[in-house]
Amino acid sequence: MSEELGKQTMEKILQSLILTGKLLIVGVPQIGKTTACQHIVRSLMETKEFQEGIFQIKICDSANVWKWRFDKIPFVDMTKTHNIPEDERILLLDLGYTDTKLNTSLIENMVRGDYYRQKEIINKLEGRLSIRRIYVIEEIQNVFGTYSMSGDSGRFWLKVVSEGANYGQYIIGLGQRLADISTRICERTRYILIGATSGQNDLAKLKRMMPSSKATVIIDKIMGLKRGVFLFLDKENAENSMIIYFPKFVQTEKPYEYNVKQDGKIEARRVFV
Repeated sequence: MSEELGKQTMEKILQSLILTGKLLIVGVPQIGKTTACQHIVRSLMETKEFQEGIFQIKICDSANVWKWRFDKIPFVDMTKTHNIPEDERILLLDLGYTDTKLNTSLIENMVRGDYYRQKEIINKLEGRLSIRRIYVIEEIQNVFGTYSMSGDSGRFWLKVVSEGANYGQYIIGLGQRLADISTRICERTRYILIGATSGQNDLAKLKRMMPSSKATVIIDKIMGLKRGVFLFLDKENAENSMIIYFPKFVQTEKPYEYNVKQDGKIEARRVFV
C-alpha cells in the first residue's frame, strides 16, 4: 500500500529538506522523478516563507522538462546569457547546453556566489537568516558524480552539502542511479526519495549506506515500484520510511521567458575558494 500525497506527507518532506539542507530523488528514467519534484516545489511556493520572500528557489534544468511542464514561473535561457536575475523569488534556469561540464560550471559559480552573499547577510544580521536559497538540480550525478568530488570543486560541494543549511542553502538533487552519485554525498544525505532502481549497483550502495538488517527491508520495499511511487527513506530511522504515490502533475499555466533588462543586470559572479 502506498500513501497518498496528502498535506501531512508533503509537510514531512519539506521539513526534512529544511532540517538537513538536502534531499535526493533517484530512480530509473520515466519513473516520475521530475513529477515528484514539481509537486514539492509547488508546495514550497505555497508556504508562508515563500510568499514573504524568505524562500528563494532556483531550478537548474538540464533535462529540458520544466520549461514545458511546470507552472507559470519565469525562465532564463542560459545559452543566451549567463546573467542570473536576483529579483525573482523563483527562477528556472534553462540549461540547454549538451556540454555537461559547462552546465556544471554555471551551477557551481551561481551557488558559490550565493554562498558568499549568504555569509555577508548572516554577518550583518548577527547570525540570522533572512533568505533561504533552495536549488533544484536535474541530473545531479553530473555535479555530485562518483569521480567529481575531488579538488577545489569537490571540497566546495562537500562544504555546501555538509553545512549548507547553516548558511541557508538547500539542495534537491535528481538523478537516475544512486550508484552514480558520490558515496560521500549519499553518506551525508539523510532523506532520499527512491523510485524503481536500475540494477544491482544501486542496491549494493544502499546496503553499504545502512545496517544490513535495515537495508534488506528497504530493498524489499523498493523492488518493483511503479511509476509515480517512491520510498521516502529516512536512513537514520528506516522504520519511519514510507511509500508515497505522486500523482500526475497538472500544469496550470506555462513558464514564460524572463525579460532581462539591458541595464541593472546582476551577473553571476565567478568566485573561487
